[in-house]
Amino acid sequence: MQSFITRLLSNLEKASALSVQGNKYRMEIDRLLKVVVVGGGPTGVELAAELADFAHNDVAKRYGTAISDRIQIILVEAMPRILAPFDSLLATIAKDHLISKGVDVRTGTAVTYVEEKDVTLAPSTPRNATPEQKAAAKAAAETEEMGTLVWAAGIGARPLVKRLAKSLGQTDMRGLKDRVSTSCM
Repeated sequence: MQSFITRLLSNLEKASALSVQGNKYRMEIDRLLKVVVVGGGPTGVELAAELADFAHNDVAKRYGTAISDRIQIILVEAMPRILAPFDSLLATIAKDHLISKGVDVRTGTAVTYVEEKDVTLAPSTPRNATPEQKAAAKAAAETEEMGTLVWAAGIGARPLVKRLAKSLGQTDMRGLKDRVSTSCM
């Protein structure tokens, strides 16, 4: 299994080589240059931002804008917003920044299946979703071709987040929920 960086650089080389053939390999070049980052926490958000900077600066210098402009970075987050454990204003600023850099930010989206060259994405459902809600999400799933996927989502909430959520009476442990205190108003 190739490392993320090795695969990304290999895909850039392949896309560059194919691009001299004109439009003949357009779809393959687009697949090679699509990077999916799974996880909208601090690691995934920072990685997506760094990849965007890498594409606009380093890739543009090495391979030209014909390649760098075609790189597509998709940040996928199952929660309703990125940076769920943090203040919602910070999350909004981060999302706006990523979008301004050309990152496709998809919240409320879960990865349901991964193959070597494609990923299946579906609307995320709460853990207490009804069978009908789960069926609707499954029916809405779409498979996209991609060149590289990096998993930055983790596998569960950190112990501190679990303790905080429990102390707030929250039962869903997929991140801290926004709460507006009426006693402060």
